[in-house]
Amino acid sequence: MTEAFDTKLTVQVEYTTSENANKVLINKPTSELDVHVKGNGWELLGYKLNPTKAKFEIDLDNIERSGAFSTQGVKSIILSQIPGLSQIRSIWPEEIYLEFESLIEKKVPISLPEELPIAQGFGIASSIIVTPDSLAVKGPKSVIENITKHKVMWPANLGLLNKSQRVIIPLTFNGKYNATTTKEIRVAFTIDQLSEMSFNLGIEVKKSKKNILLIPAKTKVKFLVPISLYETIKPQMFSPYVELPTLNTEDLLPVLIKTNAPFVQNISLQPEFVNYIIAE
Repeated sequence: MTEAFDTKLTVQVEYTTSENANKVLINKPTSELDVHVKGNGWELLGYKLNPTKAKFEIDLDNIERSGAFSTQGVKSIILSQIPGLSQIRSIWPEEIYLEFESLIEKKVPISLPEELPIAQGFGIASSIIVTPDSLAVKGPKSVIENITKHKVMWPANLGLLNKSQRVIIPLTFNGKYNATTTKEIRVAFTIDQLSEMSFNLGIEVKKSKKNILLIPAKTKVKFLVPISLYETIKPQMFSPYVELPTLNTEDLLPVLIKTNAPFVQNISLQPEFVNYIIAE
């Protein structure tokens, strides 16, 4: 083992860049080089058994554009890091292909889940306030150009919500882009118990110049509303209506509804369908 010995060794490859870089590596080049060497047998065996391997760093800031990077120029670096080497016979791969893309930055709104995990019998009673409501994101041009918002995952450890809260949510990213400054957001919301409420309202006939008689002419609008908003909900906030079909039909008409009542939910109508007579 004290004589010259031929073997293959592994050398790690690391890719470095500065925080102010204007481009990003978008492919996944090799992280290791296979090196065929000649050297002292005992020292080469010791290197193989050592978990710390020789390392070759490629400074991406010094490479201007995409293309093939030759590994043959690293022989002197490898010789200096691995004891007992007398000769490097070959390095594989001979070239490493590096593909870059421009880094860009833009501001996008923060988007919460459409539905929060609210406990049964409770509901949102105010607008949800998110601070900040947007953030600057930075990443490859092809990725950032297609981002319209940053979606936030609701923390599972908060459980079902049954009271007003102010929570801090750390931002997470998928690895394709990152935020340049904001690392967390603050979310404030009001939650209240729900109460049932109802109105008996007349049904409007839309899209018809004819004299239409509905049977029945009213529907009962039932819904749930946060208790704190109970006194603010008025009948004029709800508009039940039907639309007359373009062709004569004996089918019942479905009752539809428009509303601008804030934070009401589970709206139901009784009846849901009405009959009609066209008065001549």
